[in-house]
Amino acid sequence: MTPRRDLEPNMFALSRQTSRASGRKSYKIWVDTWYWEILCLLFSIGLLVAMAVLLRVYDQQPTPYFQYGITLNTVIAVLTAFSKAALAVPTASGISQLKWQWYRNERALGGRCVRDIQIFDDASRGPWGALVLLCKLHVRTTASLGALVVVLALVLDPFAQQLITYSTRLYQDLDAPEPSIDLARFIIAGTNLDSVIYSSIWSEVDAPSIYKASECESDLCLWDNFDTLGFRPLCKDRTEEVVLEGCDLRCGNSQEFHTSNCSIYFPGDDSNVKWNFSVVQDAPDWVGSISGDDTENRTILEYPRHAIWTLWSGQAEGEASDWGTLFNVSPDRNLSGRNEIMIMAYAEIDFDPAKRPDGLSIKRAQVCALTPSVETLSVESHRGRLDVHVPKYTLGAFHEGGEPGDDLVYWSPDGSQDNILTYTDIREAAFFLDSDTLTLLCTRVRDALVGNYSVPQLVDVNRVCAAARPPADDGRNLAIEVDFAKSSSNQNLDKIADKVGGLEWAMQRVSEFLTHYSRTQPDEAVPVSGRAYSSRNSVEVWWPWLTLPVAVAAAGTVFLALVIYSSRGADEMLWKSSTLPLLYHGIDHRDLMANVKSSNVRADLTSSMDELSKRAKMRLRRSSIDGELRFHHS
Repeated sequence: MTPRRDLEPNMFALSRQTSRASGRKSYKIWVDTWYWEILCLLFSIGLLVAMAVLLRVYDQQPTPYFQYGITLNTVIAVLTAFSKAALAVPTASGISQLKWQWYRNERALGGRCVRDIQIFDDASRGPWGALVLLCKLHVRTTASLGALVVVLALVLDPFAQQLITYSTRLYQDLDAPEPSIDLARFIIAGTNLDSVIYSSIWSEVDAPSIYKASECESDLCLWDNFDTLGFRPLCKDRTEEVVLEGCDLRCGNSQEFHTSNCSIYFPGDDSNVKWNFSVVQDAPDWVGSISGDDTENRTILEYPRHAIWTLWSGQAEGEASDWGTLFNVSPDRNLSGRNEIMIMAYAEIDFDPAKRPDGLSIKRAQVCALTPSVETLSVESHRGRLDVHVPKYTLGAFHEGGEPGDDLVYWSPDGSQDNILTYTDIREAAFFLDSDTLTLLCTRVRDALVGNYSVPQLVDVNRVCAAARPPADDGRNLAIEVDFAKSSSNQNLDKIADKVGGLEWAMQRVSEFLTHYSRTQPDEAVPVSGRAYSSRNSVEVWWPWLTLPVAVAAAGTVFLALVIYSSRGADEMLWKSSTLPLLYHGIDHRDLMANVKSSNVRADLTSSMDELSKRAKMRLRRSSIDGELRFHHS
């Protein structure tokens, strides 16, 4: 049986009617309830939460770059704009709904001013109207809270832009080559040790980088603090303590050759080492006239002007290695070290009758010790420039290893090691120096520094010897420099004497070069890995600026909740922002025209109607005739 074709149009018509009924039902749900306003409020809060989450994700992180050149500021601005727009929906609806309740309030016995309708409408449309509402109506009304939300929403955009700033920060660069720096555990002295020590004296450039870093191609490389073997000079000025003995110059006949024996020592030094030298007087007859000053009663005086000698070392000059004697020597040699491998002294001798009647005196005296040390290093590399700090160091001490009688002496920073029995044990342990290396180091340093040189002078010895006090100045020079060749036993001493620091400068340079040498031995150097950092622009979120958006959203939520609560009940109308109630429930036209005629004002101008609305009052209540809500003129 086939279906009847005349029923098909009716079926389509029924379907269209069902669809229209469903659409009208959906429309009524959105218009006659608060669902739409609640949804917009939740959407506004959701955008605010999304903005906070986005800021939290990128806070203290590298600056993001989105597609099409969109920046993080743009994203925040868009989220803020949409959040503010969504918040305006429940705020405007709430203020408009309160407009109808304003006239429905039974407590206003005399009615409400007609112009209040315009004030409420303007407040729901923008911040200027909201400010007018706050000034015209009582601030305790619920509508004032909505007006405040509208006003504060005006400044949400500039506040949102203050949320983000950009700063340059360092981040660990995991893609960069791993930086490394060498540390030294021990030294095996090689054939190039001599050149290292001599370079420390004669090199005109600064000492080479003691701490050699490699593969630091990033903006910054950092290393955790680590320990490494090095050398440290410990120096003390002892000019006030030094004693000069002998040096008795011969008075009278200045034409005879004469030699005086002298010695220098430091009182209280337990090594009690004296450095002996000679002062030579000779006839000046072969010198002739010097700068117009005759040579009568003058003698040529030759003595060491600068001298460096060894006070103590594990290997005495010209003797075999004797490191074991160190254990019988007091560790305090008027210096702070207790593990010195050698102690050296320096003196600058001068002809100065003002200090000593016979004319010779010690102008400057220094004592320096060269000590091994284990240094704790804090190392940073800034764009290839290495900064090294030594927060602490350990001087350690010497110990005797092996079996009794083995004469195995070694240096350790941590005290005696019971398991050090052989040379192999020493080189397998951390931070050790054996006696063979120490002996070679002492020999090379001593050969490079020890020596003296002399410069002859023409001296009026008779005048110096005439009294035990400084002679009066009669315009005749006591001592005249003569252009004689220097008599030097060590050319390195010439360079050291020219430096203000003297021996202290030399020992500092030697220590730096030896430390560098210890870290550049290919077989003994141990690499220490560091971390590479690169500088990038990063996002910095100023969270206090988020207070206003959160406060505005919270105030909007409270405002909508109060409006919904005040609009509850079956007798309450839910007209919200609709203007149709003024047409269907408006005040009787005759009442308005009566008000116009009594005022003698034309009602065809906006200003005239505004003036009339200030005088007229009305109320919204149910009619006693048909029960409908109507505006009644009061």
